[in-house]
Amino acid sequence: MARLEGTVDIVKMALDMKGAVILSKRHSEKLTQKADILKALLNNDNMMVLPITLKGAIRKPVPFLDVEYVMNALTNYYMKKGLDRGLEKLKEKLGPAGNGGVPGKAVEEILKGFF
Repeated sequence: MARLEGTVDIVKMALDMKGAVILSKRHSEKLTQKADILKALLNNDNMMVLPITLKGAIRKPVPFLDVEYVMNALTNYYMKKGLDRGLEKLKEKLGPAGNGGVPGKAVEEILKGFF
C-alpha cells in the first residue's frame, strides 16, 4: 500500500509527492526474519513503513527513500538493544531480588568503574 501527498502537474507531466510505502504484515515478517534490524521500521501493526519521495516525469517517476528517517530508526533500534543488554548485565551483577544477596556490594563494584 502507498500513501502519498503532493502535486501531479498534468501540464508539465511531472510528480512531486511525499508519503510512505507500507508493506503487508506477511511480507514485513519475512523481511524481519531475514534481518532483525528491519524491525526498526515496523509500525504498531507490525507492517514495515518506508517513507519515500516520488519525483520526476509521470511516465518515469523516481522514488527516493527518506534515508535520514531510516538511519534514525536503525540508530534508535541499536541503542535500545544496547540499553536492554546493559540492563540485563546489571541485573546479573545485582543478583536476584529478595534472594538475601548483598546488592549494595555489587552496586559499589559497578560504581568503582565510574570514579
